[in-house]
Amino acid sequence: AGFFKVIGAQGVVKNLNLVNVFINVAGYSGCIVGQCEKVNIGTIATYNNGVIDNCTVSGKIISRGKVFAEKIGGIVGSNYRNGSVLNSVNNVNLDMGLEACIGGIAGHNYGKISNVVNNGYVTNIGEFASTSYVYVGGISGGVEGFLEGVVNTGNITVDVATDRNTGGNRDIDAYVGGVSGFSMGSLKRCGNYGNIQVNVHRVNASSSSTGVPWAIVGGIVGSSRSSVTDAFNLGNIESKAENKRSFA
Repeated sequence: AGFFKVIGAQGVVKNLNLVNVFINVAGYSGCIVGQCEKVNIGTIATYNNGVIDNCTVSGKIISRGKVFAEKIGGIVGSNYRNGSVLNSVNNVNLDMGLEACIGGIAGHNYGKISNVVNNGYVTNIGEFASTSYVYVGGISGGVEGFLEGVVNTGNITVDVATDRNTGGNRDIDAYVGGVSGFSMGSLKRCGNYGNIQVNVHRVNASSSSTGVPWAIVGGIVGSSRSSVTDAFNLGNIESKAENKRSFA
């Protein structure tokens, strides 16, 4: 879902202002004749391989229930390797209940995001099947490209749990950051003002269930395998997980 499904390599979207956007994704979205395709959502584009420049969006995205989602962003779902999101502002609030990559600007960034601000809140509250992974960031849920000159002011709330009592491995991991949930890319000149609250737990766990919930939380990035330079966090962080498996 998005104003554009795909912005191609030669595509440029500039000076676009979307006001009071409302996207509600519910039910078994993406499933046709027994085959399910994971849903990507962004107000301007579902997938971006071109340029989004000097754009502003406002409104709300809601996604609850049995949704096969993958990447959800306030501006773009997936920002591809050749994609750029520049000089833009997101005022869209994200009210999610998904096992997915979720970010104020992009669900996942493989390309470049520069000089952007996210003012929308990012909330992910839900109960999922056995082993689940959640990646939430004020700018991007996950980063394998570049972020530079980005600021998040929106509050981030994550409260997730597994909901099966059939035994077996019941791990649930939440990677949450004021800028990005996890990063294998480059973060430079990044800031977070938003408050972060995270709770990761299990419900209806049977005596034969194994595995533990994990919360990996940071003011800038939850987990990073790459460089973070010239960054600051002024937001409050509150993180907890069952069995005290919380790192913040």
